Amino acid sequence: MLRALLGTDNTGLLPELSATILRTLEGSEEVPAKTGTTLLLLASIGIFLTGLLSIPLISRLASTVPSSSWDDPRRWLYSAIIMLSPIVLSLLQFTTVMVPEHIHTLLVMISFWEDLAVFSVFQLLLSFLGSSSKEQMDAFEQQEPTRMMWVLSPIVCVCCYSCMTLRKPTASDLAAIWVFVLQFMVFNPICATVEASTIEPKAPFIVLRLCSLFLVVYAIVVMIEGIYGALATRRPHLKFWALKGLLITCAIIRRVIQHHANASSVETAGAVAAIVAAPFAMAMYFAYPSEDLGSSGKEEDAQESTPYENIVAKGA
Repeated sequence: MLRALLGTDNTGLLPELSATILRTLEGSEEVPAKTGTTLLLLASIGIFLTGLLSIPLISRLASTVPSSSWDDPRRWLYSAIIMLSPIVLSLLQFTTVMVPEHIHTLLVMISFWEDLAVFSVFQLLLSFLGSSSKEQMDAFEQQEPTRMMWVLSPIVCVCCYSCMTLRKPTASDLAAIWVFVLQFMVFNPICATVEASTIEPKAPFIVLRLCSLFLVVYAIVVMIEGIYGALATRRPHLKFWALKGLLITCAIIRRVIQHHANASSVETAGAVAAIVAAPFAMAMYFAYPSEDLGSSGKEEDAQESTPYENIVAKGA
């Protein structure tokens, strides 16, 4: 087409200029690589399986909708965000396969959803302690000193017990946990934005991002262990790791596959991540039973545990 347009010059005024433009444009024209059929099929299978396994989650949410989801402790709203994470992330990963040229924008969107989901699971766990910040703080400080605060396995296995003392959780501990959660919520989208820009992330920058992720995971696990007596029948570890496992697995898959850069690394990472989201949707079905989605925690805490909860508690 370019040759036809530029070759119609019969005046002889611009033959050299026409030839130069033609050679420049023809040499710089690149045909965008099309997404492979196999990768598109894998991504479609992934979003189909994740959507299929998410139907029971959506049905459970629909059957437990409170009169006002904004009332404290907002447990249903936090649970909805977490339980929809597999299908939302699978859809975003599928989109990276369809439009790989927008991968950086999509990764920034994924980082914001990760922030929202992590904050929701943190607030959900706190909501089991009370419906207000004061109730949560009082319940947190009333926990039994059954462990060494901020010391988890395997750290406790290599430390000397004589230099550590058991103590009850304090308000300072909860404040520190809040700081670690908030630093991740600020640092995570900033990192995603930097990677989406023309600035190439250096090794120290990547190490800082990994440290930020480690701190938020460690802090929430510390909180779970500190209040485990109050959450014994709530399956707190399963709730947290069903979500965090999804986020970490998708991130690792994308890092590993895109490290071996090739023409289809973006699409391959998106297709695989869309598939691995499916098992976590199934895990969330067991992590978030209907009785944990209500907004009135005191009445539910007074009820007896179901046989299934007793089996899980004994197994733990």
